[in-house]
Amino acid sequence: MSRVTCDAGLPQENLYKAFSGERNLTPDTILRAVDSLGLKLRAEVLTGTLDSF
Repeated sequence: MSRVTCDAGLPQENLYKAFSGERNLTPDTILRAVDSLGLKLRAEVLTGTLDSF
């Protein structure tokens, strides 16, 4: 976990609190943690979900 916090540029305590629910989890925190793990997060439109717009 300390490597993730270091690579993400976030204090370890803040990351623990964000993922435990003690603090609001922001998109920035999620993306920084995912990036530090060498992963990519992507969104995909579900079939038929945009038909109502």
